[in-house]
Amino acid sequence: MKMLTVIVIVWSIGMLILGFVQPFVTVFGYIMAPWFVGLFLVMSVGILTYKIRRGAT
Repeated sequence: MKMLTVIVIVWSIGMLILGFVQPFVTVFGYIMAPWFVGLFLVMSVGILTYKIRRGAT
């Protein structure tokens, strides 16, 4: 679960970087808004922080 969360964090950071470089970013043909990718980033960082503090595997 922690590894999946880390992958989502890295994906979100990469998408945000691409969003600043390119005029738009798509996933499967759908345009991804920067706020939506940022929401994924904030949620996954929060989940990872919770999992680490709780000590769950």
